[in-house]
Amino acid sequence: MSDGPRGAMMDEQAYLDREAGLERGLTKAQITMIGLGGAIGTGLFMGSGIAIGYAGPGVLISYLIAALIAVIMVFSLSEMAVVHPTAGSFGTYAEIYLGPLMGFVVRYTYWIQQVLLIGSEAVAVGIYMGWWFPDTPVWMWAIGSAATVVFVNTRAVHNFGSVEYWLTVIKVSAIVAFIIVGLSRIFGVVGDPIGLHNVTGLAGGFLPNGFSGVWFAVLMALFSFMGLEFVVGTASEAKDPRTAIPAALRTMAGRLVLFYILALFIIVAFLPWTESGAKVVTESPFVKMFAGAGIPYAAGIMNFVVASAALSAMNTSIYLGSRMLFSLARGGYAPKSLGELNDQHVPMRATIVTGVGILAAASLSVLTPMAYNYLFGIVLFGGLLVWGSILVSHIRFRRKHRGSDLPVQMPFFPYAQILGLVLLGAITVTMAIDADWQVAVLAGGPWLIAIIAAYFVWRRVAGSASAS
Repeated sequence: MSDGPRGAMMDEQAYLDREAGLERGLTKAQITMIGLGGAIGTGLFMGSGIAIGYAGPGVLISYLIAALIAVIMVFSLSEMAVVHPTAGSFGTYAEIYLGPLMGFVVRYTYWIQQVLLIGSEAVAVGIYMGWWFPDTPVWMWAIGSAATVVFVNTRAVHNFGSVEYWLTVIKVSAIVAFIIVGLSRIFGVVGDPIGLHNVTGLAGGFLPNGFSGVWFAVLMALFSFMGLEFVVGTASEAKDPRTAIPAALRTMAGRLVLFYILALFIIVAFLPWTESGAKVVTESPFVKMFAGAGIPYAAGIMNFVVASAALSAMNTSIYLGSRMLFSLARGGYAPKSLGELNDQHVPMRATIVTGVGILAAASLSVLTPMAYNYLFGIVLFGGLLVWGSILVSHIRFRRKHRGSDLPVQMPFFPYAQILGLVLLGAITVTMAIDADWQVAVLAGGPWLIAIIAAYFVWRRVAGSASAS
């Protein structure tokens, strides 16, 4: 067992007891929608344009590679979640199985990742709103949307779950409609068939930039799937975590792969990839497609959907960020007041502190029009670290818990985890050597050094207080 905050040995139940007190008010349907809401946001509606710019139609392969990593992570996380339904989720698992240093690093990294992620989503909202109001500054909408989701997250958790459920229903319904309409146009069910010329018949064919383009698009694709881990953060507030969490993770992973692959296929088939792809994101490829189709008001409706999708992703991110800060406080790694609950069993102070960080991140859009791209790079580094820690924690988890004794079992253990770690490592190396992605490593490296140094400072301070 790892050491607790004051050096005492703790068993696994002690970690669950430490984070008790949150209301168990989330149903399985709400948890599934929260996970979908967190994972379907700018990664699909906005970031897909960057991925298409790298790989062309080969972006479909990129998303399948990213989906493989995501599925490995999901099954690994699902095994641990049914045994340890805690607010700190994979951050607590890192503390239990990798030691207090990793628990500290993973949870603070995930918290800052959520803060920056919501900042990037807020910038995206500003870009979407610019479609209707081109003369208004992006930062105004970014800060306004961030303030709105902070308010929503100060309500009781079952209210948050209801709001997120319906926000996600809107965008999932829109994606389903988008897929049905797109496929009907491509294959001629309605009007003349568009066919597959844009997929295979343009210069360069299916892989216009070769496998290197496909591989670089994997980086963007992986970001699109980040959010699957959100579901586990709801375990401590789920009505029946032993059945709800594994079921939500499995169904959500399948739906996301289907949504992403079909939606991207329609985009690259409907529009030449040179029009739908871009390295600097200024407009969603979804909106471009509807605008090019000549469907009355469809582009405006889709722009509303993608704006609400970004708000939904922000909503779930602040929920997870506040719970991670709450977990840190309950573990003694953050000020004790951040671990307190109000009358509605909500960590109000942790939510407000997270909100302040979000407003600061969203305000970066005042400084540069490339804010979305910069924030995305920093978020991706944190996501790679968190997903890597999940896979390593699961390997250590299985040393104590036999797979045959678990309600949910990960197939192909441990080879799948090793494959996932190799792919994550290769992606990190790619970011480090490519000029377009180095900002993630250049920002993530100093962060990692700083947070490790902060841990040792905290340990010395905590040790002195304990001795006194």
